[in-house]
Amino acid sequence: MKSLTLKTILSWLIRGILAAVFVASAVLKLYPIEPFELTLVDTSMSSWFLAPFMARLLIALEFFLGVALLINSRYYPLVLRLLAGLTILFTIYLLILWFVRGNDTNCGCFGNHLVFTPLESILKNVVILFLLFVLHKWEKVYDRGFLILQIATMTVVLPLPFVLNRVDLSSGNPDHTDYPYVLEQSFMPPSVVRDIPFSLDSGDYLLAFMSTTCGHCKTAAQKLSIAQRQMDLPRIHILFFGPESQIPEFFQVSNADFEYTLFQDSFIHKFTKGVYPTVLLVRNGQVMKRWTGGQITHNELEKWKEYASRKDTKKGKLLLSHRYNHLPLLPSGPGGIRRELVVKDLPGGKSTTDGLNGNAKFS
Repeated sequence: MKSLTLKTILSWLIRGILAAVFVASAVLKLYPIEPFELTLVDTSMSSWFLAPFMARLLIALEFFLGVALLINSRYYPLVLRLLAGLTILFTIYLLILWFVRGNDTNCGCFGNHLVFTPLESILKNVVILFLLFVLHKWEKVYDRGFLILQIATMTVVLPLPFVLNRVDLSSGNPDHTDYPYVLEQSFMPPSVVRDIPFSLDSGDYLLAFMSTTCGHCKTAAQKLSIAQRQMDLPRIHILFFGPESQIPEFFQVSNADFEYTLFQDSFIHKFTKGVYPTVLLVRNGQVMKRWTGGQITHNELEKWKEYASRKDTKKGKLLLSHRYNHLPLLPSGPGGIRRELVVKDLPGGKSTTDGLNGNAKFS
């Protein structure tokens, strides 16, 4: 009797641990969900279009089976087999990821919250399969089906990922920018321009402005990395703003590896307008397209050659917002703080500067 009681206690302990692992894995992958979607694309297990739906279905199935493992019903043996099948499917996914990206990458099994390499996660799955085998050997036959309870649970859980984190099928806000416009290198510190290993005035390239601590930037970097391999994108260079010490973790979490330059100057906001990530498609020093945040999609990136071939390539045209404040900096004031004159380029207007106070006057 004591042996039976101990077996029951151990059985429930294992069931509780496994249920917690599957439920936690599902919840942590849901926010943000894009890295999981992109990894499915990266391993060729899904297309770009189907990845958002496939990711949410897998998360829902993982959550449901984790909950169902705690229900004593005649379907309990089936739940064990489904969990074993799902674990084997995830293991195959990990082997493909290991082959495609190597072991120095985040498998995404727990989203970006807990970083596991493919090998570490494969070992985790081996332990899970062993525990599922133990539960199978200790399997009990339950008379009651609790069919209505399980159908109700499935009805609630399966659509939940689609409700909590909806699939975005919109094409984004319309872009009314007057392209092309000049890439204003005067806003870049000379050290930044020197550190970029190619000329900004010739050829096609993507400049990605990212913060080293920004989660959306990590997702964008992962997306750019996959798109570059699948779409033959031009050269990509990241301009980082933020702590340099965070860069190794940034690349590990995003599964990306790009050349980069540190842009530790507030003038980076001239290009980003405070929005990260911001990606500029540049051809021969002219910005042909600008994407920010959720606008960086595979559908948009696929059009890069179309955007790069815009016929209007007038030299010297400045972005409207730049024409309004494209004036030199005043000499540094107390504390070394540089001030910038902001003078609207009014048609026909003339401006003079008060040399003592640095105030602009219109006439």
